Amino acid sequence: MAAFDIVTFSLRPEISDDTFIQIDAQMQEWTYVHLPGIMRRTVARDAHGQWIVIQLFDTLDQCGTEYFTRTERPVSEWSACIDHSTVVARAYTLL
Repeated sequence: MAAFDIVTFSLRPEISDDTFIQIDAQMQEWTYVHLPGIMRRTVARDAHGQWIVIQLFDTLDQCGTEYFTRTERPVSEWSACIDHSTVVARAYTLL
């Protein structure tokens, strides 16, 4: 059954929104090639600088943030923008 992988976080203080948006565009392409089962990915930011990544996968077991630690570009650059102490990840199965 399909599942949503939802991750919220803040950027490190020295990272501008524009820088992150440029790196995230590359990350968007990377996910569709390297994350099995991904059907959709979207990113948004609230008025307080909190970011959210919502990814839709084929199954719940494909969800997770393990890819944050991968060392290839653009994952390493994308992950370096994030204040990892602020990361909250949750996965939800569609009903």
